[in-house]
Amino acid sequence: MAFTDKNRGSPGQFVGFKNFAYVLAWPQFTTAVWNTVVFTVSAVAMKFVLGMAVALVLNQQIRGRNFFRAFLLLPWAMPRSSCTWCGAGSTIR
Repeated sequence: MAFTDKNRGSPGQFVGFKNFAYVLAWPQFTTAVWNTVVFTVSAVAMKFVLGMAVALVLNQQIRGRNFFRAFLLLPWAMPRSSCTWCGAGSTIR
Protein backbone atom coordinates (compact mmCIF):
# COMPACT_ATOMS: atom_id res chain seq x y z
CA MET A 1 0.00 0.00 0.00
CA ALA A 2 2.94 2.34 0.47
CA PHE A 3 3.70 2.21 -3.25
CA THR A 4 0.14 2.84 -4.42
CA ASP A 5 -2.38 5.67 -4.25
CA LYS A 6 -5.09 3.34 -2.92
CA ASN A 7 -8.15 4.90 -1.37
CA ARG A 8 -11.18 3.23 0.09
CA GLY A 9 -13.31 1.74 -2.65
CA SER A 10 -10.76 2.05 -5.46
CA PRO A 11 -8.17 -0.46 -6.65
CA GLY A 12 -5.28 2.01 -6.58
CA GLN A 13 -2.45 2.75 -8.97
CA PHE A 14 1.25 2.05 -8.58
CA VAL A 15 3.02 5.35 -7.85
CA GLY A 16 6.45 4.11 -6.73
CA PHE A 17 8.24 6.37 -4.28
CA LYS A 18 5.94 9.39 -4.76
CA ASN A 19 4.22 8.76 -1.41
CA PHE A 20 7.58 8.75 0.37
CA ALA A 21 8.73 11.91 -1.39
CA TYR A 22 5.42 13.55 -0.44
CA VAL A 23 5.87 12.70 3.25
CA LEU A 24 9.54 13.71 3.29
CA ALA A 25 8.58 17.12 1.89
CA TRP A 26 6.31 17.89 4.86
CA PRO A 27 7.82 20.43 7.26
CA GLN A 28 6.23 18.51 10.16
CA PHE A 29 8.10 15.34 9.21
CA THR A 30 11.53 16.57 10.30
CA THR A 31 10.02 17.92 13.51
CA ALA A 32 8.38 14.57 14.23
CA VAL A 33 11.59 12.68 13.53
CA TRP A 34 13.59 15.04 15.75
CA ASN A 35 11.06 14.72 18.58
CA THR A 36 11.20 10.93 18.30
CA VAL A 37 15.00 10.91 18.44
CA VAL A 38 15.11 13.26 21.44
CA PHE A 39 12.45 11.25 23.30
CA THR A 40 14.16 7.93 22.59
CA VAL A 41 17.65 9.08 23.56
CA SER A 42 16.45 10.74 26.76
CA ALA A 43 14.30 7.78 27.79
CA VAL A 44 17.14 5.32 27.24
CA ALA A 45 19.60 7.58 29.07
CA MET A 46 17.28 8.04 32.06
CA LYS A 47 16.59 4.31 32.29
CA PHE A 48 20.28 3.54 32.09
CA VAL A 49 21.24 6.06 34.80
CA LEU A 50 18.42 5.00 37.11
CA GLY A 51 19.12 1.29 36.59
CA MET A 52 22.85 1.76 37.18
CA ALA A 53 22.19 3.78 40.33
CA VAL A 54 19.84 1.13 41.74
CA ALA A 55 22.32 -1.62 40.82
CA LEU A 56 25.18 0.18 42.55
CA VAL A 57 23.09 0.78 45.67
CA LEU A 58 21.92 -2.83 45.84
CA ASN A 59 25.48 -4.08 45.37
CA GLN A 60 26.52 -2.44 48.64
CA GLN A 61 26.46 -4.29 51.93
CA ILE A 62 23.27 -2.78 53.35
CA ARG A 63 20.72 -4.20 55.71
CA GLY A 64 17.74 -5.75 53.88
CA ARG A 65 19.57 -5.99 50.56
CA ASN A 66 17.99 -9.34 49.66
CA PHE A 67 14.51 -8.00 50.49
CA PHE A 68 14.98 -5.01 48.18
CA ARG A 69 16.37 -7.23 45.42
CA ALA A 70 13.33 -9.51 45.70
CA PHE A 71 11.01 -6.49 45.82
CA LEU A 72 12.51 -5.12 42.60
CA LEU A 73 12.19 -8.49 40.85
CA LEU A 74 8.57 -8.92 41.93
CA PRO A 75 6.95 -6.98 39.03
CA TRP A 76 9.05 -8.99 36.59
CA ALA A 77 8.09 -12.34 38.14
CA MET A 78 4.45 -11.73 39.14
CA PRO A 79 2.67 -11.31 35.79
CA ARG A 80 3.54 -14.82 34.66
CA SER A 81 2.53 -16.51 37.88
CA SER A 82 -0.61 -14.41 38.36
CA CYS A 83 -1.75 -14.92 34.77
CA THR A 84 -1.15 -18.64 35.04
CA TRP A 85 -2.99 -18.77 38.36
CA CYS A 86 -5.97 -16.72 37.07
CA GLY A 87 -6.17 -18.74 33.88
CA ALA A 88 -6.17 -22.05 35.75
CA GLY A 89 -9.42 -21.28 37.57
CA SER A 90 -11.12 -19.53 34.70
CA THR A 91 -14.38 -21.00 33.41
CA ILE A 92 -14.30 -18.95 30.20
CA ARG A 93 -12.65 -20.95 27.42
